[in-house]
Parts: sequence; structure tokens; C-alpha cells
Amino acid sequence: MTERAGSGPGAVTILRPADLTEDVPVVLFLHGWGANDPARYRPWLEHLARAGNAVLYPRYQDSFAEPPAQVLGNVV
Repeated sequence: MTERAGSGPGAVTILRPADLTEDVPVVLFLHGWGANDPARYRPWLEHLARAGNAVLYPRYQDSFAEPPAQVLGNVV
């Protein structure tokens, strides 16, 4: 199951097991610079979710033009 929450650099994509009935481990997937679309990592994200994890893929930047200090602040 995939959900999206938030907007702009505060957006997050959440992948989790479809048959979720109990608490599961959470994986915070911090991607590299400019990879704000989870499509690149989709196979890996889905693998982690199928293995029983809830995976959070934060956007934390809108474009390559955002300065590193701002992006770091968004991550934190």
C-alpha cells in the first residue's frame, strides 16, 4: 500500500505492507540529492515493505536549485 502526505519539501511517500495488522519497524529512506521522486528507488522501497516494514520516503527538496543548508533544515 502506498500513501502520500504533506506537500512541497515536507511531502512524504509511505509504503507499507498491504495486510498490516500490527506494529511494524519503520525505515526512514533518506535519498541522495535531487532524488525527490521515489520512482527511482521503487523496487527497493517495495522490497522493504514486502519484508514487513513501513517505509518513509521524504521529499525534503523541491528542486536541485535549493541550497544545501535549506535542504538539510528540511530533512531535520
